Amino acid sequence: MKNVSTYPKDSQAATERVEMMQLIEEAIELKSSHPNLAIQKAEQASKIAFHLGEYSHFAKSQNTIGVSQFFQGNNNAAIQILEENLRFIREHLFGDIENLADAYKLLGATYASAGEYQTALDTLLIARSFSYLPAMPMIYNNLGVVYEHTGDMEKAMEAWEMGLEAVDKESNARDYALLAYNLAFARFDMGRNLEAKKGFEDMLELSEQTKGKKNGVSGRIHIRSLNMLGEVYRVEKKYDIAFEFQQQALKLAESENFIPLSCDIFIDIAKIHFERGEEASGISCLLKALDYTKKDKLYPEQKRTLNEIINHYKKTDNLHKAFPYLQQLYALQEEQIQELRGKNFRKIISERDKEIQLLETKNREIEAHNAILEQYARIISHDLREPVRSIANFSNLLDKKYSELLGKEGKEYINFILSETNSINTNLARLLKYASFKKPKQDEIVEVKLSQIIKEIKQEYAVLSFQLKITFDDIRLNMKPAHARTLFYELIDNAVQFRKQDADCRIEIEHKVEGKQLWISVKDYGIGIAPDYHKKVFKIFNQLNKQASDRAGVGLAICERIVHLYKGKISIESIPNQSTTFHINIPK
Repeated sequence: MKNVSTYPKDSQAATERVEMMQLIEEAIELKSSHPNLAIQKAEQASKIAFHLGEYSHFAKSQNTIGVSQFFQGNNNAAIQILEENLRFIREHLFGDIENLADAYKLLGATYASAGEYQTALDTLLIARSFSYLPAMPMIYNNLGVVYEHTGDMEKAMEAWEMGLEAVDKESNARDYALLAYNLAFARFDMGRNLEAKKGFEDMLELSEQTKGKKNGVSGRIHIRSLNMLGEVYRVEKKYDIAFEFQQQALKLAESENFIPLSCDIFIDIAKIHFERGEEASGISCLLKALDYTKKDKLYPEQKRTLNEIINHYKKTDNLHKAFPYLQQLYALQEEQIQELRGKNFRKIISERDKEIQLLETKNREIEAHNAILEQYARIISHDLREPVRSIANFSNLLDKKYSELLGKEGKEYINFILSETNSINTNLARLLKYASFKKPKQDEIVEVKLSQIIKEIKQEYAVLSFQLKITFDDIRLNMKPAHARTLFYELIDNAVQFRKQDADCRIEIEHKVEGKQLWISVKDYGIGIAPDYHKKVFKIFNQLNKQASDRAGVGLAICERIVHLYKGKISIESIPNQSTTFHINIPK
């Protein structure tokens, strides 16, 4: 592959490369608002890139063509282009994580749009495994869409929230708006109309603020937000306002040739007509949507539109009118079945074999990276603790030699310094402990009895001003002993630190086995944790109540790290001022 630095400044190749880069940039900017023009520019860029041997930019151009076809609603064409580009990347750009992650991300979104949700999920999970940060917001967005369509709204909203955490609103309003829109739409579906309305209004405001800017809110999100505001007002039976918003949305969608989006808006406008008793106008809207879907072979939209027509006639007891559309729906499903049978699924298996090799290589790189990070944490902990010890020692010397001169206020300052240095030392020691946990070797994993762990932990809390009462099941865990002990020590220590004032600490540890999964619950009856903090408690150095704890806010982060090492999950359930339960799920 050539490098621009090898081109003479006055050469034709250098000029062509500048043109290629400009075309790619313009195509990416236009892909959602003007997909036809984006395709033309990306095709020109592809030709130049291939001619120059700039394979990375060739792949990027092909990805842009594929996503532009997607935005036009041409799912089949998009899938074909993206699959071919994926093969090209693997053959010519094996280590190009950026293009590989983008190709999988876009392909997953297109599979989802075509209704192939399991294939979409598998593809997007591969994309996520590359951990390519710029692509992560949209990978999470597309995962959310797939989870939504498969009925798992909890996972969908979690994916969108993770996407929002991964994107910067100021520099990338486009991705931020898409994720925020999906969350608002989900809240509308759940009947949380006020939150939904606020979300859609925020999107329109952000759209105006970023209008004409690079990475501003896309035209599609602007149009969808207008339409969904109409839906909110329709639910509130404010039909005139709803109709006004949706007419604005339809006008914009048709002017931009956003066919699938136009179909959605026609269906939503039909609902207004039906609720007003305007059946003829409602059916007219649905038939317009149906014409769009047939013209461009938009199977999911076509199926949805036919179902809307059929359901309306069922509700109004006009089954004879519904019958022709039932026949069309049956014919559509038969056509889809034949298309699926004609696809060559064996190619997916062969592609997976190559991806396994890539993932194995990436795993080795991650292991090497983790080793460097572990060494780095140890160095930092040691180097930082030395000056902290010096500060503490000199503070003690000041107190001993100049105690009379310091006076009461001076001694308070010295005590404050000693307290803070002690806190820093604790933080550094806990950071080092957190960094030291790594995946156990197979021969390190043995059967560990919880009874022995509890016995050891109780000995550490033998001298207390309160009683530590632990009831537990006879659980046997397949773990590295040090990991098992630390996991339960930190959970019990958390219960001790957050017990109710002047009360004993009561803890219950229970378990159950479901198939090959071990479920463990650790419940205490302390002060509890408010719902807003349930996700934060597992983040390192996140102390929710510094007065109630002398720890550094690392204990629960250590618990999560250990559980993840065994491919498990940990979550929290809590009622403030009553109880807190940590749920752990790990394979047996």
